[in-house]
Amino acid sequence: MNVIFILDVSESMGYGEPPKIEQAFSAISSIVDELDVNDKVAIVTFEVVSEKVLPFTAIKDFQLDKVKENIVVRGTTCLSIGLKDGLNEVQDGDTVVLLTDARPNLSLDRSGGFEGSIRLEEEALEIISSIDKKFNFYGIAIGEDAFIYTLKKMAEKVNGVYSLIEDFRGLKENPKKNLVKTSHKLRVSSIPAELPTAQPTWTKESQVLHVAVVSEEIFQKYKDSKKAVVVNPLNNREARVALIPISDDLLKDYRRRKSKVADMVSRGQRILLDKTYRDYLGIKGKETSVKLIILE
Repeated sequence: MNVIFILDVSESMGYGEPPKIEQAFSAISSIVDELDVNDKVAIVTFEVVSEKVLPFTAIKDFQLDKVKENIVVRGTTCLSIGLKDGLNEVQDGDTVVLLTDARPNLSLDRSGGFEGSIRLEEEALEIISSIDKKFNFYGIAIGEDAFIYTLKKMAEKVNGVYSLIEDFRGLKENPKKNLVKTSHKLRVSSIPAELPTAQPTWTKESQVLHVAVVSEEIFQKYKDSKKAVVVNPLNNREARVALIPISDDLLKDYRRRKSKVADMVSRGQRILLDKTYRDYLGIKGKETSVKLIILE
């Protein structure tokens, strides 16, 4: 068996606890442990550019620690270049494992793009659909702020498997199925300026995981599993989202400045989402409602 890992090493993969990149390495390690000594693995990384950091290597000669030494998270995210160059390595019968938070902000031709751009998703889907080889595909969503709809659509295009990183059970088992713990219908308002994700530059926006602000009651239901998905019911687009409560000290000035909106959030009527989520989910206008699903 040949397994090709396409690994996101952009700057955002350094965020999270543990960091997203470490979660990805753990998944790679668990897959390698399943393989026979003569099976082969290759690793293609991507950020602004892609790099084949490991040519096809027999498992008996594979050393993940050596690979990790040469990987540094940095740069913006061109998902399309990772897919294009990773899939160029594919032969019939190979297995492809894509590990990413699926939040691209650069197009293949470098002509533009922004985080949350549906055009960047369409470009990636076109690439994976154009491959004329028959291969097994696993799309693994890493991070509490992953754009999971993109990975689900990729898996659908090639009859593959999609999974949250926490639910991944290797190549030989189906991913764990999540049960819905609670579901909430919430109106959408923009994220507070106090949070880095509300700032105008990409550098500031990338300082932390993208978070949404909810009531203390909703946050308490979320904090154990840390699995929340926000869905636009008008188009069924969805994304995973990290949550913080409106009562957080970071939002003290916001609660004073925007007391009316803060009160609606506190009562479980509104959710505060940043522009990347609103763009990605196709949310337009101030009166749009979304469904927030807390998973067990």
